[in-house]
Amino acid sequence: MQNEHPKCRTGFHAATSTAAVLPLAVGPAAVSADHAVSSEVLAIDDSYGTGAALHESIEAPSVNTIELAKEYRAKAVALLGGRFVEFWLTESQDHYVVGILDLTPGEEAEFKAALATIAPTEVVKREISRGELEIAAAQVVDSVEATGVSPGAVSLNYERGTVNVSLPTVEAVSGAVDRIEANTNVETVTGSEALEATEPFDSSIISAEPAAVLTRTRALKTEDTRYSAPLRAGKSIKTTASNGVERQCTSGFLVKGAGGYYSLTAGHCGPAGSLVSTGSTASTSTVQGNLANNSFWGLDSGTSDVAIFYVPTGASITPSVYVNANSNRPVVAKTDVVPQYARGCINGAVSQTEKCGNVTSTAAVVDYVPSSSNPVDGINHHITGLIEITWDSGVGTTAGGDSGGPIYAVNADQTAIALGIHSGSRAILNSAGAVVSYQSLSTPISGALLRTGTSLAAVDRSPFGSIDLVSGGSGSVTVGGWIMDPDLCRTPTQVHVYVGGPGGGGGQGFAVNAANARPDVAAAYPNYGANHGFHQTLAIGLRGSVSVYIYGINIGGEPGVNP
Repeated sequence: MQNEHPKCRTGFHAATSTAAVLPLAVGPAAVSADHAVSSEVLAIDDSYGTGAALHESIEAPSVNTIELAKEYRAKAVALLGGRFVEFWLTESQDHYVVGILDLTPGEEAEFKAALATIAPTEVVKREISRGELEIAAAQVVDSVEATGVSPGAVSLNYERGTVNVSLPTVEAVSGAVDRIEANTNVETVTGSEALEATEPFDSSIISAEPAAVLTRTRALKTEDTRYSAPLRAGKSIKTTASNGVERQCTSGFLVKGAGGYYSLTAGHCGPAGSLVSTGSTASTSTVQGNLANNSFWGLDSGTSDVAIFYVPTGASITPSVYVNANSNRPVVAKTDVVPQYARGCINGAVSQTEKCGNVTSTAAVVDYVPSSSNPVDGINHHITGLIEITWDSGVGTTAGGDSGGPIYAVNADQTAIALGIHSGSRAILNSAGAVVSYQSLSTPISGALLRTGTSLAAVDRSPFGSIDLVSGGSGSVTVGGWIMDPDLCRTPTQVHVYVGGPGGGGGQGFAVNAANARPDVAAAYPNYGANHGFHQTLAIGLRGSVSVYIYGINIGGEPGVNP
């Protein structure tokens, strides 16, 4: 069994407040015919420092780009083969560090020179191969599950040589340690050392042998703010351009790309290479990465306003939208067909409240015109294909600094579906000059991912369950157990049974509905209901010993699989 999936949890709390519109320019209106519109106020929702120039002198981007990372990885794998462990981006983002299995001093110059043809390189010795760590991970997970507890987040840190596992209780950690030490050769790390080993990389924490780092699952603490780790969607970020100009924006959805995890944000938050940091003060600031793959800055037209920045701790973050100090929404999917979700929401770092409204267009067009107060890059940007959301009456509008924030639909179980990345806002005025409504304009998530070369990071939503019975009879096989899909908590799913070979491999196939009442399952997973059991005898045309393959069918779509 595994822990209850967050998509079927409840407990959402939200604060309320309003925010003023930040004027930027006047342009054409696109509103319903029942309002006489005399003007429209456009606002790019970020905050600017002083001394911004119309055209900035931009230094060359760092090595933190998707294209370069792909090329670099291919070169490293071809050069090193099985000795390639992993490569990492340095905090300065100006070169890569490559871990090489059993590197000798005489090889350093050769490998460094070969990889430097792609990007500046540092090489370091590692004593654990990728394969060894992956075998250790499988042993650790098997040992933990043998205690009757399902691990929470499991991640492999190739840089340190550790398998990081979170467990629900202190007792679960203790039981896992005993089982791992009794059944494997994997070292265990717990307590304060485990917490230290999950922090950003420190060269003092490198294992010579695979190590299992076991921590208790951390609940979202009340001191978790929009400025503190982890970097969920909706957190406050600051960008600093090469000329020193600072801009405040909001982090978007966590995404996956070559070389690791990234966060989406708005492209107008800064030119390529701008340093991105989090934290409310200089003393608490945490450097993330540099803006890259910018689809807005310096371009005079297009269909998106997005960029990405590297998130060093992305692999350990549950993809989610920050709501407040006690709650967040797990991100479970994206949609490319926005009209099916009549409602859209945002939670901006500056407006600091979740506001929602109706999706009124998926083909909005806008011109972002530079002004003396907000020059951006000094170019008139004609952007098409934007999502337009008209905010509910009384919730106000977004604020300067909300740019780049997540636009999402809210499921009944309080999880989030990614719709887009917030770009700007506008106020719709009547003929008397009074505000009729406020609207948000955002880049659709499909376009954002396409332009940045990334894929959405979402919580795992594969079906899970248990096979309780497989028995043979005279020309028959009987199977029993239970299966459920976290996407559709109370909807029965199916298992597909193949006899004599796996699915697609020539086996005789059967579809079995998993809709029988299982009170024991309902007691363990009260939010899922009881109708997830299956027990069926299947007539087969085989005799003797046969292999039986049972698959739980994913009915909720990506990113789940059929386990």
